[in-house]
Amino acid sequence: MHLDVRISLIINRNLFTMKTLSQDVLKKIADQLASLKFGELTVVVHDGKVVQIEVKEKIRLTQ
Repeated sequence: MHLDVRISLIINRNLFTMKTLSQDVLKKIADQLASLKFGELTVVVHDGKVVQIEVKEKIRLTQ
C-alpha cells in the first residue's frame, strides 16, 4: 500500500512541512491515518519536534 501524505501544521506561527518531519514520523502518522475509520489524530509538537501522536477512535454501532 502506498499512501501519499502531505502534511503541513501551523503551530505557534511556525510552519512545519513534510521536509521538516522525518520519514519515520511521517510513516507513523500515515499508518495511524490509514487504520482510522472514524475519529481524531493529534500530533503534539514541542520545540519544533513531534513528540507524541494521539489517536482517538470512534466506533459506530448500527441499530
